[in-house]
Amino acid sequence: MGRPVLTADDRLAIARGRGYTVQSTLDRQNQLKETEQSSLAGATEEKHEDVEKVWQEFLTLKGLDINSSMQPDSAMFKDFIEYYASSRHGLIDELPTVHSIKTICCGARAGAIVESSSYRGTNQALTYKDCHIHLIRLPSGGFTFELEIIQRYTKGKRNDENENLHVILKSENRLMYNGLMFFFSLAIADNAIKGYDTLDALMKARVPEGRDSWELKWKEEARELPVLRMASAKGVDKSRALTYAALWNQVVSLGHDVGYRDALKIHAIRAGVANKIKDPEVRRQILDHEGTGIYNKAYESKIVKGYGFSMFKGDDAPTDNIETLQSMDYRRDGNAPKDLPAKEKAEFFQRSDVQHLNMLIAQATRDIDGKPAEHPARFKERQKLYSKKRSLLRSASKLYREEWFFTSYDEEALRQVQPLEDEDKIIPAKSQQIGIFQLTCQFMPARDRIVNAILAETDQCQAALQDIYSLYVDDNRVAYRPNEHPVGGMCPRKGCFTAMIELPLAMRSKHIYACR
Repeated sequence: MGRPVLTADDRLAIARGRGYTVQSTLDRQNQLKETEQSSLAGATEEKHEDVEKVWQEFLTLKGLDINSSMQPDSAMFKDFIEYYASSRHGLIDELPTVHSIKTICCGARAGAIVESSSYRGTNQALTYKDCHIHLIRLPSGGFTFELEIIQRYTKGKRNDENENLHVILKSENRLMYNGLMFFFSLAIADNAIKGYDTLDALMKARVPEGRDSWELKWKEEARELPVLRMASAKGVDKSRALTYAALWNQVVSLGHDVGYRDALKIHAIRAGVANKIKDPEVRRQILDHEGTGIYNKAYESKIVKGYGFSMFKGDDAPTDNIETLQSMDYRRDGNAPKDLPAKEKAEFFQRSDVQHLNMLIAQATRDIDGKPAEHPARFKERQKLYSKKRSLLRSASKLYREEWFFTSYDEEALRQVQPLEDEDKIIPAKSQQIGIFQLTCQFMPARDRIVNAILAETDQCQAALQDIYSLYVDDNRVAYRPNEHPVGGMCPRKGCFTAMIELPLAMRSKHIYACR
């Protein structure tokens, strides 16, 4: 015997017997809609309204009535997705958390540190008031710096003071890993720490006698100032917080320079941080997840960390090699070209279209005659020509890089298997480009300090931090050598009394070079 087959009338009678009616069901649905709508975050509600507007535009272009299209078929839905993507600058966010980000030091999302792409124009970002500098006494008698970062703008909890996330950064002995020291340079450049106006003064801070800890205070005018701010040719903005778009551009550019073939994803770096944390509960807290299952679903590496056959044999095999395969470093090639080599660049400038652009730029420059204010139309035209030339150079560089990746494996494999006796036919390895910094280190050893992993307690560290501080505050457009900075606005070279501020911006670097 099976279950009795119920007709529609039978099911309706059972529902009425249990207290369900058409009207009560509709009332319940309306109540749920009102509750859900009132709980939507501001950014989510704006996105819903934005999608609704695009949907209405789509129906208008298709000549469809909005009431007859409340239940679109799969073909119409696919067409709308393509239309929506093209209307949003050609980008489709795979996940609503596309703006997830790590800062390398604390594994935070972007919206907790910089202005989130979902909250454009709000200037909501990490401020100095949410950064607490602690001095902690050590059992050995010394002390160490600890930086407590309060993340107010966490995902889904922006308006809840009780849901702030507190993360601690420790002072590392190697400067290249010591994000706290770089933070100090930012704070001193902003004149934000109460009682300590220079890096030298800050390095003299100590835990007072009779106490085991001490916290530095911020000046009142600096408390609401974003730590990371936008910068332009005019310098660092006084109050505009760094945006996610600006951060994304920097990360992608960095990934390009270190040898990633594809665009480096910020979320992938955050996932790398997650995979390094072993304790599930600590990982959940640092990454601000609701539960440990989020890591298993969206962050955990798909490569199993273990050798199944070794476990079967009872061997305790180390997993260092598996960690290498899991890491992001495995997916980059340090030999990849960052730019067009000299030979290819010379060929680029010999192209007829580039030479024609150079001719037009030269003619516009002659017409402007150093007076752009008197020739605004020609000046604007020249800017467009420069932009077109940069676009051509960027395309040529991208094409060369793709061809390099496409042929690198075949050439390297052929070179390795070629008999050694055919010395005259041996294929050379792909040339490795040397960056400007590597060349600079050879001729200016003092610039090699961070590469050589200098320690935080040395004089070289203080000099490096001073250089970083100078980059934040100087507007002289000059890359000064270590400990070579203008005093009283004058040229730092001995015997020269030129006021740097009186020189045109484009001439300041040339002046320093001539003095040297």
